[in-house]
Amino acid sequence: MSSILCTIKTSLKTIKVPKGSNLRTVLLENNIPLYNGKSQTFNCGGIGTCGTCACQVKALNSNNVAEIKDEKPKTMQRGSAEELRLKLPPHFNKNDKIRLACQCIVNEDVIVEKFEGFCGHQYDKLKW
Repeated sequence: MSSILCTIKTSLKTIKVPKGSNLRTVLLENNIPLYNGKSQTFNCGGIGTCGTCACQVKALNSNNVAEIKDEKPKTMQRGSAEELRLKLPPHFNKNDKIRLACQCIVNEDVIVEKFEGFCGHQYDKLKW
């Protein structure tokens, strides 16, 4: 693990993690409720197949404001299996900032938001 620290900012708390950390792991270790409702019990345990750890991840600039970039940062690059899962119901690839936390490696400062719905797919209803 790197000695370089990255910031993960949520509406619940801000945490510093080593660059290269798994987003799901650090959110759960810091008691940030990643799963909605019964998905806390019924999820794949971090192997990227269920889609219940979906959250929105955006890069932060030096002023702690979410940046909108034409080019996706390294944190936002989905793998092929994750891309496939997010094309399926209920996500249907409606939001290109959505990541599966279990597949997301933190390589830069980010802001993370979780939406309502069993799989965090109700993009118009912010949970945190």
